[in-house]
Amino acid sequence: MSRNVIRDGQTRRGKIEAVSGQHDEIVFEFRPMIAEETEQANYLSEQATERTGNAGDGVAIVIDEIAKHLVSWSEVDEKGRAIEPSVANVRQLSLTLVRKLFLVINGSIPSGVVPKPTDDELAERLAKIRESAAGVSAAESEHEQTKNSEPG
Repeated sequence: MSRNVIRDGQTRRGKIEAVSGQHDEIVFEFRPMIAEETEQANYLSEQATERTGNAGDGVAIVIDEIAKHLVSWSEVDEKGRAIEPSVANVRQLSLTLVRKLFLVINGSIPSGVVPKPTDDELAERLAKIRESAAGVSAAESEHEQTKNSEPG
């Protein structure tokens, strides 16, 4: 299958290396933008900035496009729970990282090499996802199971 033709629903893996003093590494899955989407987002971003006089409005267009195309990412909260790649959360990234994500997603720059996860890394990630979905940590879950299995 060609990697040049972007098929509907196609998902790719991406990685942006950490830059000391700017941002940590981020690994993500995304649906690539087609040319028309990229040009429209660039045009709307420029128009929003020009019409309102607020560069933040132009960046908001870019952030919205990133959130639409991100399927998942490696961002986690203080407790290690997965953070959804939503507009609200993409807004919390540095401008440098927002720009790089947009350029990778729209195909303007290549992604870094994404290593395949080891079995342990995959198991750990799945455990975190399950914890996040259940709203409890593995330790809490184990404690509850032990408590529920005790007589009395």
